[in-house]
Amino acid sequence: MQHSTIFIRTCLVCLLSTALSSFAQQSIVLPPSGGNQISEVSQYLGLVKVTVTYSSPDVAGREGGIWGKVVPYGTTDFKNTQGYGTATAAPWRAGANENTIITFSHDVLVEGKDLAAGSYGFHILPLENEAWEMIFSEETTGWGSYYYEEENDVLRVEVSPKEAPFHEYLTYEFTERKLDTAVLALFWENKAIPLTISVPNAMELYIAKMKDDLQGSAGFTWQGFNTAATFCLQNDIALTQGLAWAEQSVSQPFIGEANFTTLSTKAMLEIKNGEKEASAKTLAMTLAEKATPVQLYQMGNGLLSMEEVDLAVQTFNALSEKFPDNWLSHLGVGAGQKAKGEMQKARDSYKKALETAPAGYKGFIQSNIDSLEG
Repeated sequence: MQHSTIFIRTCLVCLLSTALSSFAQQSIVLPPSGGNQISEVSQYLGLVKVTVTYSSPDVAGREGGIWGKVVPYGTTDFKNTQGYGTATAAPWRAGANENTIITFSHDVLVEGKDLAAGSYGFHILPLENEAWEMIFSEETTGWGSYYYEEENDVLRVEVSPKEAPFHEYLTYEFTERKLDTAVLALFWENKAIPLTISVPNAMELYIAKMKDDLQGSAGFTWQGFNTAATFCLQNDIALTQGLAWAEQSVSQPFIGEANFTTLSTKAMLEIKNGEKEASAKTLAMTLAEKATPVQLYQMGNGLLSMEEVDLAVQTFNALSEKFPDNWLSHLGVGAGQKAKGEMQKARDSYKKALETAPAGYKGFIQSNIDSLEG
């Protein structure tokens, strides 16, 4: 009985020791293999976030030997040539150690081809004297490309590498950045591999985000609805939705307010939506509200840009009546006269504006006078 008890205790100690050893191996964080430090870079394209996580090797005295040697052209048969892994035609892992991973917060286009939101293992197939293939795989947990399987590919696109200034460390950079497009480039040694990422619906994403925002605290002020409506107006997008938001900024119970800002936004969106009769009524209400010379002048210019000359002239006349001695009144009236083809009257109005305009605006006004005299 005593020997049996000792045997059981010994077994339990062995099992516990094995379990603890296994747990320690899984939880202990060690430095990255080969000194290839883990790097990460992110960039927003409007609301869309793109993140690249990769391990960054250096050239380390291998100048001239990276492309075609350290990174071989074509695929590698790891299974049969190295006796490790299962891949018989593996591309390059586009970095070192674990898979390079690219994550997209929303659906995007990569080199013009659709790619859904998510994280992807990123590989590159370098080809000598040909375009290179950029490979996005649904497999993201691999170490290297040893277990790469082509059946996991989600997207392949072709790009051409370019000569670039020397980079000691493999680096991913966003070399071009706009609201709806960016160029992500891999730099190493003397080459750059650029990849164009674009967002086909960047503005629509903002509209969707505004809908969500207006369900929160932003939806408890007329300013929130007016901001969203103005975005639609200025970007000529979702105009029906914009008009609905403008109406809410004016008349939503408890929060709506009929003031110059809300009414002018509503009037312009009514024009954009083809509701000319309604816009004329809203404009009359707008001009009856308290406003500054700048507000009236900007509204008149906005109407001119929409080719609503009569409504613009009406606005500029209201500006002149409310602020007869303000230089913006003369400037606005002149702009309306010019739009109607009354060049002599426009020149006279611009000259009156020139007399009292701030120094920073005199050049602009004089150029209008010169063009009319010419």
